[in-house]
Amino acid sequence: MNLFKQFWKGQAGEALTKSELSEIQEYIKNLQKTNLPSSKIIAALQKFNGKLSERYKAERIYWTEVKAQDTKVVAQAGEDIGISKYKIILSPNACKGCREKSDNGRRIFTQKEIEKSGYGSFVPWHPNCFCIVIPYE
Repeated sequence: MNLFKQFWKGQAGEALTKSELSEIQEYIKNLQKTNLPSSKIIAALQKFNGKLSERYKAERIYWTEVKAQDTKVVAQAGEDIGISKYKIILSPNACKGCREKSDNGRRIFTQKEIEKSGYGSFVPWHPNCFCIVIPYE
């Protein structure tokens, strides 16, 4: 199973397709522009795609996509002001994978690493990943 399918695999084994995810990402961005609270966006996601009809699935994709957006914003801001190094602040409940990938929060990442695309390449490393990236110089 490829990383994408593993990343968004559902309980019953049904994964979101890449086109479904693209549609969902666009839908989230459009709803965010209307200044709806997260609870309303999550409820709308449940109706938008049948694979997200269970609230926890809609919450998982919403918060993971928000985290991915946050990481992109930090990377762009860092690039704009000339920062080239970043550090991960681990969630208090960080999983073993996040701890390993960040060397328990001690590893310093480069601009090139933060710009990697694809799920699991950088924060968010997995659905419901609450680790954050900050500039480090």
